[in-house]
Amino acid sequence: MPYSDFQTLGQIHKELGITIKDANKLYTHIDPVELTQWFRETMEILKYFIGTCQQV
Repeated sequence: MPYSDFQTLGQIHKELGITIKDANKLYTHIDPVELTQWFRETMEILKYFIGTCQQV
């Protein structure tokens, strides 16, 4: 069954017996930071190129 066929975490647990632990506290001590303009622009450029490549 392809990954895209799963609709919910509950379905994954039921059909595959996998338990997702989403209460991960690994990075809770790190404060969020403001995204830089460079990062935003880079993500926009990548989004364009990824979309263009998938159409080929």
